[in-house]
Amino acid sequence: MPKLGEFEGDLGSTKPRIIDPRLEACVTPATPAGTADETSTRPTSDDAPSQVRAYEKANGTGGTGSRGVDQETPDSAPLGSILDDTEKLIRRWITYTHEAHYVTNALWVAATHLIDESNYAPPLVLNAPRMNSGKTTVQDITRMMSRDSLAASNVTGAALFRLIDAKHPTIFIDEADNSNLDAEGGEVFRAVMTSGFKRGASSNFIRSVQGKGDFVPKVYNVFGLVCIAGNGKFAPETVLSRGFVIPLLPRTAAEEAVAEEFDEEYHEGLLDEVRGRFETFVAAMEPGIVRGREVECTVGGRNAQKWRFLLRIADLAGGEWPRRTREAAEYLCGVGKESKEYANEATLLLRDLRTVFVYLLATDDPQNSDAKLREGIPTRTLLSYLHQPDHPDFTRPLVNSKGELVELPPVDPCWASKSDELDDNRLTRILRESFAIHSSKKRNMYPDGKQLRGYAVADLVDLFGRFL
Repeated sequence: MPKLGEFEGDLGSTKPRIIDPRLEACVTPATPAGTADETSTRPTSDDAPSQVRAYEKANGTGGTGSRGVDQETPDSAPLGSILDDTEKLIRRWITYTHEAHYVTNALWVAATHLIDESNYAPPLVLNAPRMNSGKTTVQDITRMMSRDSLAASNVTGAALFRLIDAKHPTIFIDEADNSNLDAEGGEVFRAVMTSGFKRGASSNFIRSVQGKGDFVPKVYNVFGLVCIAGNGKFAPETVLSRGFVIPLLPRTAAEEAVAEEFDEEYHEGLLDEVRGRFETFVAAMEPGIVRGREVECTVGGRNAQKWRFLLRIADLAGGEWPRRTREAAEYLCGVGKESKEYANEATLLLRDLRTVFVYLLATDDPQNSDAKLREGIPTRTLLSYLHQPDHPDFTRPLVNSKGELVELPPVDPCWASKSDELDDNRLTRILRESFAIHSSKKRNMYPDGKQLRGYAVADLVDLFGRFL
């Protein structure tokens, strides 16, 4: 096992190192000190109200959409007020681990009432590590404020797609870990969950049904919103990537001491009132007022597909909702802020391998082509750095070829706790099965010319750009 620090020499100095030019496209320069102004950097809830207003005015996110002009309508104020009260009720009885979870839950309730204004129906996925984590309570509170809700604790895929086609309700499935969603026999259930995400031809199920003397094809449309809750890893990645995943943890003793218990029979009236206000709002609003809004989305790909709907609702609501919703989207999608609950092991490993690659292939001398153009890093060296995330090698500042400071997320400490599990074979298997990348054996992967197995820069640069 190589000693940490021997790969590139002394990294303990504070002198900046220049990153390998092949990796520049995979990292983002940090904002230089003193260059940010109050209109170019998205403020947080800790910033002064004047800074928040300045940003919203410049970027068109203060309840005015993203067009940079005043788009407030008579519908905006009541929607914002209803969302505020929805969140208050969620906070009253539910304890989440992050602000983003409250925002997402409240907006998803609104989405159930405005689903006719969207081409996408992202599921709400409540994931708990064990029983008594509050998932049933979350479902009950969310269900009682949602449109045309229907609850079940066990349902087959065949029953599910027929039910959605017939009534198009908002479906709440508890104990989803008992529905074989991520196991053999759950193929139809999984297909309904993934196909129902997008309106149109992709949400059509075609089945043979008994006709007059013969079987005839029948089309079932499965587009609709579903909330599923379960313990452990009960849903496949195809479902998780389309939904809003909220982790639920048991309350701490301190949280339990101040928590108010939810009494469905006693508190039903409060939740019914909110649902009624949403229904009144939808009945009075101008059709297309949500769908037709131009929206600024700070996440991309499938994340953008599922978040644009909520962002349009937030922009229409105004107030703090546009800013808070974008922050929630960035948090849950891991953009700019780390979201360990949602990063699967393979993606988290790839992210941390990028950090190791950038640091270890950086050089003090840009003319030193041997250091700058080394083809890769041995597997055992990668592991040694992953297992010691607090090593001072990671504290030295980095700059790109333009002299701009570069910031990278720190290596997750989970690899140190998994040092016995994450060995050469497991690292190789994760990268091979998740990204179809194989290690290779070359002499110039190590300073002394030893022929060791490792990973090439050229192979991983493409992955860094695609997945991170």
